Amino acid sequence: MSAIAVSERARTAIELGESHFREFKSALEGPPGEKRKRPIKDIATNIAQTLVAFANADGGELLVGVEDNGEVSGLPGFSEADYASLEAAPTTRVHSSTPLPPVKLRRLSIEGKGVLYFSVPKEPPTNLPQPCGKLKLPLSSVPLTVKYLVRAALASLSAHFSVLHA
Repeated sequence: MSAIAVSERARTAIELGESHFREFKSALEGPPGEKRKRPIKDIATNIAQTLVAFANADGGELLVGVEDNGEVSGLPGFSEADYASLEAAPTTRVHSSTPLPPVKLRRLSIEGKGVLYFSVPKEPPTNLPQPCGKLKLPLSSVPLTVKYLVRAALASLSAHFSVLHA
């Protein structure tokens, strides 16, 4: 897809707002009028988690530098190294044994502000991706592979039938 087509698609996505297939992530934090740059590591983790969720569902697109209400806040004060870290998130922040399907990525200028556009297709259920790193989440909120869920279900059924036949 050409840069012009992606830019137009991103503008349309912003007009339509967030949905099951579309997510906006702010690169800023703080109250209105006092916004400051969020830590790059946090934004990169959000990118990976969102793209993993999209790949595990029906695919989708992510725009970084856009507020939940569709306001384009951009990535002010972000260096080339910051951009590179965010652009690498789909690879560096996703578990290497379950990588994402090919991610489309573009740097865009919308309303004169820098925005990162990511798009990921639906992943076939045989190789669902997982975020990596030191997740400080309760076990119940960590994404699980289909293989793990099937094994757990079979173990549960086996235990259930063992009790019935005892």
